[in-house]
Amino acid sequence: MMAENGRKLFNILNQYSYSEVKAGSTRLKKVMAVKSKNRQATQKEIEKKLSDVGLFFMREKTRFSSQAATIIDYSELTKVKGSQVILVFKPESGGMTETTLNSTITELVPALAFMNSYFTEDVNDLYYYIKNLDNSKQTVYVNDRDMKAGQEFIDDMPKSSKFEIKMKNAIGVQKFLIDEHKKRPIKQVFFAYRAKPKFNNKEISAKHKGDIFLLYENGNMLGVSLKAGDEKSAEPKLNTYVNKIFETLDPNKVDVLRNELYNKIYKSFSTDKSQYDTGAERRNTKKKLSNLESNNLSKYEELYDKSLGIIRKTLVDVLTENVKKTVAYFNEAIVGKDVDVPLIVVKAFNDSYKILTDDDEVEVFLPRTKKIESKISKTSKQNFTIELIENTRSKMGLEFAVRSNKVGDDHKLGQFFNLAVKFNGVSK
Repeated sequence: MMAENGRKLFNILNQYSYSEVKAGSTRLKKVMAVKSKNRQATQKEIEKKLSDVGLFFMREKTRFSSQAATIIDYSELTKVKGSQVILVFKPESGGMTETTLNSTITELVPALAFMNSYFTEDVNDLYYYIKNLDNSKQTVYVNDRDMKAGQEFIDDMPKSSKFEIKMKNAIGVQKFLIDEHKKRPIKQVFFAYRAKPKFNNKEISAKHKGDIFLLYENGNMLGVSLKAGDEKSAEPKLNTYVNKIFETLDPNKVDVLRNELYNKIYKSFSTDKSQYDTGAERRNTKKKLSNLESNNLSKYEELYDKSLGIIRKTLVDVLTENVKKTVAYFNEAIVGKDVDVPLIVVKAFNDSYKILTDDDEVEVFLPRTKKIESKISKTSKQNFTIELIENTRSKMGLEFAVRSNKVGDDHKLGQFFNLAVKFNGVSK
């Protein structure tokens, strides 16, 4: 029976590309990474096969992947209670993630449908129409490389586990385009996947946050940042990293932060102060951190919380030390300010849309900012507020969070100082 169950499990796994995650596996737990183009679909497929052959499993979040793992009880085979095989699901190297695929549905589909004057609220009819267009003749693409990528995205769209809802979101975005066209006739919609279109004979900055660009009949252009979610959900208005902010505002702070983190956090895991987070020594440091997380999770989390506090404080210091530089950075990174090509943010929910105004409020207030202060959240390890101040009666709070956004050995302490930074909107 034990051997039979083992054969059942590995007969299933052998139908896929998988490998053992050595850094996570222990005597009682074997972590297997299953790679595929569509992680969610592959997980459902494997779980159905496990059920069909009578193998017990459960889903649970782990440190190895942002997607919940499939955990299989392996006690019968090892004769040790608590033995498990943990299946984590990873995208194939070079393949698109589902997040990228989903965002492309809400960007590319409405652009193609609008430029071909086709509208339907039927998801399947809309996809069938897009699928059967001659992609090589579509004007929404900035270059041939994006056109080729677009065709691959179109072919893979039905593989998304959120295909129907994202296609509805695409319909919502097309409704925005139709309404905008009634106000100001649109000549061309561009899908800005890897490249930005040209305007006034020069390329739009790669830093512009537009996902699609609208060229109007009157010669003006507008960038549109697209968000998707529930009507009342709050999507981040900015996703960036600590080092990107430091590079813009105060590059010297990188070494200051690295040295402080080494002295207070990483000294126990590396004897090389100058190389502990780079090259081969970085790998050695991460391996020791992974061992700590496996063997003493509470200590690992304690060190991460301490590291997070140091990073957050340094980040706040950088954002508040020079009003002029920070205002300029916010104009570029949050508002997406461009002299020639302004930006608006459109949120699709179900098959409807609304225009978000937080960025507009920030754009209006930034030129009036005379002083910048900060507030560290007392209830969250990640959150902080940057206060733009005109005078004692006129202030605006910008809500930020800094946190790890990697998985496996690369997360938390394994991400070192370069954590993700998100702007979540104006304080309400």
